[in-house]
Amino acid sequence: MTVDLYIKKHRVIQDYLKEISGYIQNGTLDNAAAISDALNKMSGVLKMHLASEDESLYPTLLASKDAHVRIVTKSYMEEMGDLAKSYTEFATAFNTPSKIASNPSGFETKFEKIKYALHFRINREEKELYKLEP
Repeated sequence: MTVDLYIKKHRVIQDYLKEISGYIQNGTLDNAAAISDALNKMSGVLKMHLASEDESLYPTLLASKDAHVRIVTKSYMEEMGDLAKSYTEFATAFNTPSKIASNPSGFETKFEKIKYALHFRINREEKELYKLEP
């Protein structure tokens, strides 16, 4: 197993977060369509990334003979479930231009929380979880 693909997907997700942040800086209402497009594309990448981790990374790490690796992996899996739920709720609430335009300040506030959570998670995965790779 190699983590290169996971890291590449992280960069794509981070690029979408940066793109959306730029649209917000230039006016959420004026850029609602572009934000929605980027958000939906990011959601697709994130969904594929999570499925790949669930199908390949986590099972490999859970099969480790090292108890520490198994414990850390289980912890990451539980945390990701909470983050995935929060992200899904956010993306569903703001997946169209009209939803964003109807509550731009709510979108901005929730986006900042999601952006922080994703950056934090990506950083932790790359510094800790992916280092457990056999």
